[in-house]
Amino acid sequence: MRRPPLLGIVLCVTLLQASGCLTPHLTHAQPAPDPAAEAKAELDAANKANSDQEWETAIGHWTRALELYRAQQGSEKRQAICLLGMGMAYRGLQKHAECIAALTEALALLAPLPETEQHRAVCLFFLGQSHYDTGQYEQSMEAFTRAVELYAQMDGAGHSQAETLYNLALSCGELGLYERQVAALEQALELYGAGEDTARQRADCLK
Repeated sequence: MRRPPLLGIVLCVTLLQASGCLTPHLTHAQPAPDPAAEAKAELDAANKANSDQEWETAIGHWTRALELYRAQQGSEKRQAICLLGMGMAYRGLQKHAECIAALTEALALLAPLPETEQHRAVCLFFLGQSHYDTGQYEQSMEAFTRAVELYAQMDGAGHSQAETLYNLALSCGELGLYERQVAALEQALELYGAGEDTARQRADCLK
C-alpha cells in the first residue's frame, strides 16, 4: 500500500486546523468549573428570589446549590442552609409536607455540628409553624419547645425566644394545656419588655 506523501498529510492537518475541525484543546481550553463558586452563585440567586417572594424560582436555585454542595466534603452546614431556605419557600407555597421534610433533613445535618444553635432554632421555629398549620399540635409544641431552649442559650435572642413562646402557647392551647399556655405567655411578655416596638406582640399575649 502506498503511503501518502508527507506534504499531503501536513496540508490536510493545516486545513482541518484552520477550519476548526482539529483545533488543539490547549488553544481554547476553558477553565475547569469551580463547584464551590457555582454553588455560591446558586445560593445567592436563591436568596434574591426568596426576598422577592418568588418561591418556585428560589427552590430551584436552592435545589441546584444543594446538589453541588452534596458533592463537596465538609459542606454539611451549607447543605442545611439550602434545606432551611427550601423549607421556608415551601411554607410560602403552603406545601407543608415538603417544608417539614426539608427542615427535618436540615436539622439532622446540623445536629452534630458546633455553633449551629441559631440555625437549628430557626429550623425548629418554622417546623413548629408547619406542624401547627396542619393540625399536628403535639409535634408543633415539641418543635417550639426545643427552639425556646436553643434561643435561651443565645445572647440577644430574647425577641426570637418571645415569638417562639407565643407560638408555643398557641399549640398548648389547642391541646388543652392551659397552665402551660399561660406560663409561656407570661414568659413571652417578660421577654418582650415594655418597649413601644413590642406593643402589638404584648397585646397578642394578653388576649
